[in-house]
Amino acid sequence: MSAPPQPPPPGFGLPDDNHNVDILVSTAVTTGVALIIVCMRIYVRSQIVRSIGGDDWWIVAATVCVNFTVHLLELPKLTFENSSCL
Repeated sequence: MSAPPQPPPPGFGLPDDNHNVDILVSTAVTTGVALIIVCMRIYVRSQIVRSIGGDDWWIVAATVCVNFTVHLLELPKLTFENSSCL
């Protein structure tokens, strides 16, 4: 009499997809677009309107904080060991 079949290993049948590169690209594009928009706003307010208000400084501070959080704290958590692009 033969032995019963063994159960599949843990994670069997689950996709082995690594989306780290997708996350990095979408984060970089979104951050780049936001940075361009903030720079355009500051340029227009300082050169054309000639009045930079408190709300503009809060936008700059928020942009700096978000960039710090995303690029220095969150992105290094991504590992690229399974990525074929890097």
